[in-house]
Amino acid sequence: MEREGIGTKATRAATIQTLYDHKYLRGADSLAISDLGLEVTRILSKYCPTVVSPELTRELEKKMNEIQQGKESKEAVLQNTIEILKPIMLELKKFESVIGEQLSLAMQKSRFAEKVIGACPKCAVGKLVILCSKKTGKRFVGCTNYFEGKCDMSLPLPQNGKLKPLHVSCKNCGYPTMRVWLKGKRSWKLCLNPICFSKGAGKQ
Repeated sequence: MEREGIGTKATRAATIQTLYDHKYLRGADSLAISDLGLEVTRILSKYCPTVVSPELTRELEKKMNEIQQGKESKEAVLQNTIEILKPIMLELKKFESVIGEQLSLAMQKSRFAEKVIGACPKCAVGKLVILCSKKTGKRFVGCTNYFEGKCDMSLPLPQNGKLKPLHVSCKNCGYPTMRVWLKGKRSWKLCLNPICFSKGAGKQ
C-alpha cells in the first residue's frame, strides 16, 4: 500500500485487518493474498478493472485530504466522486449477473477449502473434510470419495470448540492434525487418528 501511495499509517492497519477478516489475506506472521483474494481480484479486473485500480483509490484519498486541508468543500468532492463512480457502477451493472455468479463460485470454493484437512490416508485419492451429520447434527471428518461410494473413511471430532486444520501430518502416524480451541482452555494439537499412541501424551 505504501509503494502504491494509498492509505496512511493511520489507516493501513485497519484496511489490512478488514481484508484479513474477509479472508482476502492469509497467514499470521507473514501475510499473503489468499486464493479467494486472488479470485475476487481476477474477476473484478476482468469485468471492471477501474474498481480495483490503485489510481482510483489514490484519487479519492487525494480529494478527502483536500477537504481536511480546506482546499475543497465536501459538496464539491461528493459531486466529483459521484461523477467518477457513475461509469464504474454502470460497468458493474452491465456484468452484474456473470460477476455475481463467479464471485459466488469463488466463495463456495473458499468455504470448501477451509474444511479440507488433508489427503485421505485410506484411499489416498480423496480429501478429508469436516462434515456434519444430517441425522445427529454432530461434526466428523469424512473422505470426499464417500459421496461416490469409493471410500468409507470416517473419523470423530470434538463436538465443542473451534477447529482449524493445520495441514501438517502427525509425526507419529502420518494422519492429518488440527488445532482445537475450547473456551477458557488452552488450545492443543489433535491427531485425527483415534488409535495414534500420541493420544496419551497430553496436549501440545
